[in-house]
Amino acid sequence: MRKEQIGELRQLVQVLGRTIQSQSVSSNNETKALFEVVTDYTYALDTLDNYDYYLKIMR
Repeated sequence: MRKEQIGELRQLVQVLGRTIQSQSVSSNNETKALFEVVTDYTYALDTLDNYDYYLKIMR
């Protein structure tokens, strides 16, 4: 279930990224900064999930 949630979050971030990138050059820097934070957060969650999965396998 957690993998599904992370997958959905990853897809959402990708859609958000495409939306922001397709905006005109005058798009808000705060929007881009927020997107970067969400992207980094998603990467961190994915990394932690992979680590948890690895620990479960090793037990």
